[in-house]
Amino acid sequence: MFFYSTMGQEEIASSGTSYLNRTEAANVEKIATRFLRAGVKPEQIGVITPYEGQRAYIVQYMQFSGSLHANLYLEIEVASVDAFQGREKDYIILSCVRSNEHQGIGFLNDPRRLNVALTRAKYGIIVIGNPKILSRQPLWNHLLNYYKENKTLMEGPLNNLKESMIQFSKPRKLVNRTNPGGRFMSSTMFDAREALIRGSVYDRQMPQAPMDPAAFHDTYFHTHDRLSYIGAERTIPPAAAARIPVPVGMFIPLYLPHITLTLGR
Repeated sequence: MFFYSTMGQEEIASSGTSYLNRTEAANVEKIATRFLRAGVKPEQIGVITPYEGQRAYIVQYMQFSGSLHANLYLEIEVASVDAFQGREKDYIILSCVRSNEHQGIGFLNDPRRLNVALTRAKYGIIVIGNPKILSRQPLWNHLLNYYKENKTLMEGPLNNLKESMIQFSKPRKLVNRTNPGGRFMSSTMFDAREALIRGSVYDRQMPQAPMDPAAFHDTYFHTHDRLSYIGAERTIPPAAAARIPVPVGMFIPLYLPHITLTLGR
């Protein structure tokens, strides 16, 4: 395995709700082509990316810009991290996408998704991303330092790869803030589809029995936005609502024209 350092900038996808990174997509195509030329079958290769915008762009880019026959690239599976859960490919190419100075790394911040992404390969995995940006997050900082210590943090053209000399800050100790003595994961994120499945491990449906208000808020906000939450203190009881005076003149009077019908024999 190795980490392929790229500095291409992310951008908003045409959908307006996702991200893509053209530089990483081009590198995915080059690596996939190198595999195919070496005799690896298309069905042995998987491309993982956490963003739908990048997934669609990679598929399109390989089709129209790949140096081999388009049908070969069609047989390479390009999918999200969640789509690969429980399955494996011989070779995995992971495109991280995120590369910005201010917005953070989004889905990549989820330790569970990173765990799934890194364990889908039987024989080899190549991670493509911007190490400067990713190293700001503690878990990625540990991973990148591991790559660097093992001399597998690479940069340059594929036919002349060299070890990257980039320096990272010293990794901080990973602590789970909600359970300091437990596992290292310090953040939790949920995919909308995961959260909506009744009975799944991500199901956060409210229990029927009464519960402490503080516990209610903690559970509720796992899947809801605090800013849009309307609590009991912001609602008006039905009895009070019935006593709200109606402003005079707020209704427009309706006038029906006089209609005369003349009936003939």
